[in-house]
Amino acid sequence: YSFSIKNDDISSFLLYSKFDDGHTCSTPTLNEEDVKARFLVAINSLIKDRVALIEDLRIMQKALTSCKEIDAQIDEYTTDMEMLTDAIRRHISNNATTAMDQEEYETKYNSLARRFDYAKKRYDELVRQKAERENKAIMIGGFMFEMMERDQPLKEFDDHLWLVAIDHVTAYHDGRLVFRFKSGLEVTA
Repeated sequence: YSFSIKNDDISSFLLYSKFDDGHTCSTPTLNEEDVKARFLVAINSLIKDRVALIEDLRIMQKALTSCKEIDAQIDEYTTDMEMLTDAIRRHISNNATTAMDQEEYETKYNSLARRFDYAKKRYDELVRQKAERENKAIMIGGFMFEMMERDQPLKEFDDHLWLVAIDHVTAYHDGRLVFRFKSGLEVTA
């Protein structure tokens, strides 16, 4: 067994229940001081080679903020939705002013509506992906800033750095803690 906790603060990490569906998790019991000490080991391993780390983070951030392909697809689906909306309006208007076979009307209307729904679903998904990428780029920027500010190993736990840097921590039955940073990096301590 292993368990993973999203980062709100270190206290929420330690308050997690090790019992799920009647199964006892075999991960060792952790205390706050142990987690803090291991966090220091993890973050100091990154600070040690921070110049290379910051350069890698800049490259990751640049790749995430480049949304040309997503933007092109968003524009394409926006155009599709506008054209389908016009086609639906014309079809409804045509039905109102011209005697049409209602079965044919319904069939064509439903086809247009399905195509619109598909385009809208894809559009919404692309907008979500773009926002997710932009948020990730912001998180990487915050982590880069923190790493630029630190040229010496940390000697004591920093609550602010924990909140800014850690996405989640996974504890394993063998006692390992894997710290996943908001930049996507993982460090085992």
